[in-house]
Amino acid sequence: MGFEKVVCASTGNHALSVASYAAAAGLGCRAIVADSASRQVLATLKICGAEVLVVSPEDRFGILAEEGRAGAFPVGLFMPGPTTNPFGIEAYKTIAYEVVEQLGRVPDAVVFPCARGNGLYGAWKGFEELREFGVIKKSPRMFACQPSAAPSLVSAFESELESPATVKPQHTIADAICENLSSQQALDAIRRSHGAALGVEDDEIISAMFQLGEEGVFAEPSSAAVLAAITTLRERGTISSGDRVVAVVTSSGYKSSLPICDRILGKWRQDAEADF
Repeated sequence: MGFEKVVCASTGNHALSVASYAAAAGLGCRAIVADSASRQVLATLKICGAEVLVVSPEDRFGILAEEGRAGAFPVGLFMPGPTTNPFGIEAYKTIAYEVVEQLGRVPDAVVFPCARGNGLYGAWKGFEELREFGVIKKSPRMFACQPSAAPSLVSAFESELESPATVKPQHTIADAICENLSSQQALDAIRRSHGAALGVEDDEIISAMFQLGEEGVFAEPSSAAVLAAITTLRERGTISSGDRVVAVVTSSGYKSSLPICDRILGKWRQDAEADF
């Protein structure tokens, strides 16, 4: 398409992927990163050769639009501006393809950590196309998990709103999925699949991180949130013990910030004292 530079707005994870692929492709990269990003994320971005701009979370997308107008390809989804990314949602469909291929069947439910919810929507689109192609007979129920501190999809789903609610995010350890607004496509996918959206608290997320650790998985808080959500869904009877459920765990805990690590260690010390 003739672009020599890409630009993205991110809390960290998205920027790392963009910077890595840009480096491999020989493209310039500017990463507009929220000031909640850990030093590990910032250092990795610099290692990949990205130009890094650290700003407040609410300023990211305005700067992204400006960069897009200036001639950089904006690697984001559903953005205003003269150039948008036609590839992102299509790429997320491969999650559905791989799940079906590896399981040998369609799962009963898929639980996604959601900020804007584009991953959930893209995967659901993939399942729907597999159904239309006759590969599977039905699509799974799609469940969105968000921190209770930023429940855009949760508020819309529970209040039966037509569109995602605009919220004022509060502090949460799940900062990678902490946004003020989610996408309409994600809300539509949840409802059309007969799924749900639910919020989880920070303490539940930390407990889920320890549970995943027992399986040898060190997930960052925003990913571990899905296990906390599954626990709640089981308690509510929304999913049963016989259901096959896929939890989408998207990122490593090694990128977690020092304050998050301190909270994890505090939980460990608290549990250790309780054992005695």
